[in-house]
Amino acid sequence: MSHLKLPEQLGQTAGWFYQDSQKGYFYGIPVAADYAGEIPAGMECRSIPESDYLVFFHPLFNYLKNNGEVMRIVEEKAWNFEPASMGYEWDEETKQDYQRHFPEGYGYAVYSSKRFTHDKYPVH
Repeated sequence: MSHLKLPEQLGQTAGWFYQDSQKGYFYGIPVAADYAGEIPAGMECRSIPESDYLVFFHPLFNYLKNNGEVMRIVEEKAWNFEPASMGYEWDEETKQDYQRHFPEGYGYAVYSSKRFTHDKYPVH
């Protein structure tokens, strides 16, 4: 089904979701919102809600030499970042965190959904 990728996508979508205070991992391909074709056994179609994200990124790197180290560093930064320091909080109730992993063509990034904390930083 890789022929169904959307423009501007790397071809796969992966990341983490949260359900009942548990963290899980998902992997799939992006398809159009109106996709009505085949869905392989064991997979499902999910709508991905729009959100703003904090991005933790590492540029291009050698996959064979540096993949483990790069992923560890980026994920450590993402999972230990305190968004309140910028007036945000994580928005994980209905949203997911994503990863983009294309070492020699893009690099590696973790996208964590966030929402503005209005009571700390009032909007005028």
